[in-house]
Amino acid sequence: MSRGTAISTVVVFALSLNLRPAVTSLGAALPDVPAARTEVGVGDVICYETSPGRLFVHRVIDRARDQFLAKGDALACVDVIDPPQLLGKVVAIERHGSLRRLDSRIARWRNRAVASLSRRLPLLFALAIHVGRSARAALHG
Repeated sequence: MSRGTAISTVVVFALSLNLRPAVTSLGAALPDVPAARTEVGVGDVICYETSPGRLFVHRVIDRARDQFLAKGDALACVDVIDPPQLLGKVVAIERHGSLRRLDSRIARWRNRAVASLSRRLPLLFALAIHVGRSARAALHG
């Protein structure tokens, strides 16, 4: 994949679950279309390259001037993305032959809501794991 080419759609396969709960299985296909930085907003899922050959697919949680702040929903760390690193915007998630659009009106609303909660999600996951372990320990012993 190279910047500035006339690629209409590229399919990226998820090899991690950093966007959980949005991407819940490894190998989910993520159709990716080239996007100008003005077409990318808070809540959008983008594909970017931090160094040659290192692609990431994370959600935009904020914009600062020409840069994007992006992170995986299940991660605590935030990446600062410069415009040359942006490869495109993920418009759908395909899993088991079913396509879930990320660019419909309802999906865009949901994506913005997830982005607003995104900084808290890792804490909620950790709390849920702790509560689950405590409950299992209390039940078993």
